[in-house]
Amino acid sequence: MTATVGAPQRDYFLGLDALRGAGALIVITAHMPDKTLFRLMPSAHLGIDFFFMLSGFVVANAYLSKLERGMGLWDFTLIRLIRLYPLYFLSTVLGAAFFAVLLLKGWADFGWGPWAATLAANLFYIPINPSWAISAGEVYPFNVPAWTLFWELAANTVFALLALRMRGWFLAAVVFSGLVMISLSAISYGNLHQGWAWENFLGGGSRVWFALFAGVALHRLHRQGKLPRIGGTMPLVALTPFAVMALPASAELRPYVDVAVAAIVLPVLVTIAAYTRPRPGFETAFSSWAGRLSYGVYVLQMPIIMIVGTAYAVLFDAPYETLGVFGTLALMGAVVAAAWAADLWFDTPVRNVLRAWHKGVKPRAAAEAAANSSEARP
Repeated sequence: MTATVGAPQRDYFLGLDALRGAGALIVITAHMPDKTLFRLMPSAHLGIDFFFMLSGFVVANAYLSKLERGMGLWDFTLIRLIRLYPLYFLSTVLGAAFFAVLLLKGWADFGWGPWAATLAANLFYIPINPSWAISAGEVYPFNVPAWTLFWELAANTVFALLALRMRGWFLAAVVFSGLVMISLSAISYGNLHQGWAWENFLGGGSRVWFALFAGVALHRLHRQGKLPRIGGTMPLVALTPFAVMALPASAELRPYVDVAVAAIVLPVLVTIAAYTRPRPGFETAFSSWAGRLSYGVYVLQMPIIMIVGTAYAVLFDAPYETLGVFGTLALMGAVVAAAWAADLWFDTPVRNVLRAWHKGVKPRAAAEAAANSSEARP
């Protein structure tokens, strides 16, 4: 069975949706209490770079033409926050509630002051210095992977500001500078597993700078018809990232393997997926569903893992690391189910309300601007 390959069309990006779903599952294996699955994918930390690259392609597809036609930075930022913040808010509140329970039970080694400081900072996407926080390491203790959203929003802002120049040699220079940064970071830290802690937080910035703008560049080439039109079967495309993340590497080779995968393998995967069209029926529906839930799975994973893991430890009087492979698979299923429920009953309704508000704000703002302009005339 082969997928249809042809001229670029929007529905071809269902291949990217399938990869986003695969990327979410890859990332959460690293955070599972039982590390059996993670040991099978020693390069799973590169799932973050994969997400950044897919995001760059998708954001460019959705907004580049609009920015070129005059969409402003404020409007773009509001739209992105409406997309990202509701589930981020939910996940942060769940994480804060979890640690509040630990405090009330006397199981925590921090007080209400650090808890409140962490909540205040993280609710506004602000990374917190460990000396003020509940944790000595993570910059987003209530939801560790949230560091990626900070850097993605920062890169989105740069993208919006420079959208009119995001082409040709300028875009190539941006991507190349990112490649230099991740190369230096990988050699300095020994790998690209950076961004989640205070001591490697800046390394996360280099990862998003390269991967997101590489995704933008791939979209530019796609729109111009300059990408190799190599498609594949939908199941094979969706499963390939798992094989890539299974690449082993010694400590000495790890920085070079990480950079090679980020700079060569991941762009090839995104290119193939962009030209892979799922067959009607199950493949199309599943790809769309996987893409829709991927962000929820990613952003809700840590609170769900912490809550379920602690409940397991209390109920069975055993460390949650003893969950086992089948327990881990069940926990992954619980994360997916939680993301699905949150999408249906929280994220979609909240975003619909915010979108309606946003659509109402723009006409009012335009009317007020016109009124003020007429009042200013002599």
